[in-house]
Amino acid sequence: MIQQLYNGIYYMDLFAAAAMFLGLILVWSVFGALLWKKMKIIGAVIAVLYAAVILYFTLFSRGKGPISHEIRPFSTLTLGPQNPELYRAAVMNIFLFVPLGMMLPHLFTGSPLRRILLSVLIGGCLSAGIELAQHFMLVGMTQTDDVICNSLGTAFGACAYPLSLLWIQLREKHKNKNKA
Repeated sequence: MIQQLYNGIYYMDLFAAAAMFLGLILVWSVFGALLWKKMKIIGAVIAVLYAAVILYFTLFSRGKGPISHEIRPFSTLTLGPQNPELYRAAVMNIFLFVPLGMMLPHLFTGSPLRRILLSVLIGGCLSAGIELAQHFMLVGMTQTDDVICNSLGTAFGACAYPLSLLWIQLREKHKNKNKA
């Protein structure tokens, strides 16, 4: 079932997929604002489950093959004209880490910027760990661009956190306006 969902998203129109993920970020920010006090627990549970899903798709659902790697940053941009599927793979690597980025800021303390930066760092480290594991397990292709795209996806997802804060401020402003 999860594989079918993944395939459905992977092969959907890129603009539709982008709209879906932007909608997901917006909905999650509202959800985060409504359940603010419980988000640390909710975020932790979902982040762990989602990290397991990421590990499954990137490491355990693939067959072994020859060692393949591309360590030049942004090689997708130079190789893409010969193989446009690389662009889709890059965009989907961004989307893959958006949900994780939505969960992680709720697990940390400090300013919103600190929470977002820690989230991106964790997302990047997880991605780098996956790429190393792919290399040593002989599954998938180890790419620097995957780490860059996954980190970018984590950053996009983490943007739901300040949006949640904005929703909370708007709700409080509305409450105070109605009291006056």
